[in-house]
Amino acid sequence: MTLDHGTGGWAYFVNDLETTTFRDFIAKLAALQGLSIDKVRSISYRLAFTLGRLMEIGAALVRSDDDPPLTRSMIRMIGREMTTSDAAARRDLGYVDKVSRADGLATYRV
Repeated sequence: MTLDHGTGGWAYFVNDLETTTFRDFIAKLAALQGLSIDKVRSISYRLAFTLGRLMEIGAALVRSDDDPPLTRSMIRMIGREMTTSDAAARRDLGYVDKVSRADGLATYRV
């Protein structure tokens, strides 16, 4: 696949128009499966980061080829607020939303 527009070497982010938290997104995804995360409690960022490091060490000690179930990189991505802009993709690539988040999530319904 080749692109006819845009600048090589640049990252283009693609976002939903509406913003959400990770927890709200997961809650909606779980609800589609008939599940609830209401009783699931969060742990502190520091504890999650430490658990990720311990799992990385454990995977290294057993020389696992698989990624551990939790890593520090994962925690950095989901444990802190992060916002990206898709203005460049819209401007340079002509990106336009075709599917809403609700419609996209609905495809995961069992």
